[in-house]
Amino acid sequence: AVVIEALNSGADFYLQKGGNPEALFIELAFKIRQAVQRKRTEEALVRTRFSIEHSPEEYYWIDCDGFLLDVNEQSCSMLGYTREELRHLRVMDVDFLYGEDDWRALWQQLKEEHHLRVESLHRKKDGTVYPVEISLAHHRMGDKEFMCSFAYDISGRKKAQEEAHLSEVMNRAIFETSGEATAVFNEDTTIVMANREFERLSGYPVEELVGKRSWTEFVVEEDRER
Repeated sequence: AVVIEALNSGADFYLQKGGNPEALFIELAFKIRQAVQRKRTEEALVRTRFSIEHSPEEYYWIDCDGFLLDVNEQSCSMLGYTREELRHLRVMDVDFLYGEDDWRALWQQLKEEHHLRVESLHRKKDGTVYPVEISLAHHRMGDKEFMCSFAYDISGRKKAQEEAHLSEVMNRAIFETSGEATAVFNEDTTIVMANREFERLSGYPVEELVGKRSWTEFVVEEDRER
């Protein structure tokens, strides 16, 4: 079964007839294992490359000078460059926030920490920018060092955060400018928010209300039971 697997894996060696049978068998077994391992390694590389090329994240393999040595299809699609064009660019050409000094500082930090997660802005070929979250890993191969980078477009997340913040600001403005005394409190009746009109009627500044007093202190007993 091992011999058949080796042949199916592309074994292209043979042994000379004659000689010590035991030595020949040992040599054959060794070469078969080599052939099988080589085939498995090749298949693993194919699977890895397939995963990278079909990843929804941008992939970059970068050298210590910031050159983009390898990219995937998503990188090309998001940035608007061909693969060949990207391989002639550096990080500073596609990242809006990183100049030469910033890149050097990032590289040094990654060498020390080995893994990083940062947010930045990628710049497309047409000049438009979009926010990304980037996972970085430092890798050494012999005497050479590289950065492996996966970038994910977070435009949707940023938009949702901005909308939530805007909604919060608007609600806060309505709350503060309301002509009615209004307060928000926890289940234990402790006040967590109070507007200006509540401050005025209670006679306490907001600093002495929030987290320190109960709303029940400002309501007569008959009304509390309603």
